[in-house]
Amino acid sequence: MGENKMITVPTKSALEALVNHEKGEVALCEEDQTYYVYNEVEGWMPIPAKMTAEGLTIDLYSLNKQIVAQLPPFDEQRIKDAKETLENWKKRDRPYLLYGREISYFTLFSPVYSVAEDEKDYDSFVENVFACLADLTDEIYSFDVVGEDAIEIWIKYNDEATALYLFDYSEGLVYYYG
Repeated sequence: MGENKMITVPTKSALEALVNHEKGEVALCEEDQTYYVYNEVEGWMPIPAKMTAEGLTIDLYSLNKQIVAQLPPFDEQRIKDAKETLENWKKRDRPYLLYGREISYFTLFSPVYSVAEDEKDYDSFVENVFACLADLTDEIYSFDVVGEDAIEIWIKYNDEATALYLFDYSEGLVYYYG
């Protein structure tokens, strides 16, 4: 397939009948005006793209979702590396929110006071984050620090790639001292 070429087919069944595809090939199905991209694992996958005067556009989240769906899940070493990343955060005296917009998921993590006054339990932070992730999935695909106080985590949830964000939620809480 040459650069900037795109297949146009009348129906989805006509698209499925085509052979000899290249990874990343793009097709437009005229029947439902949907764009598809070909990958070797899933075949033709719909993408939320549209044609503009500048060419075919796709939002970054949808593009990342397509890429992540093709990655292998983390092995034990990469899980260990992700936990070490969180170890660097555990002494921060801030609340963090684990947020998944696409799956309507929210969990708030905050240092918890122990029995002894003025002692906080920072050690369970990493364990608690990974316990929440384990409740959602057993497949983590990406664990990347974004900026100073956020981590983007891609997982597979209900057989679909989705992103979760773990970030400083200090501004989101109102404290009551009374």
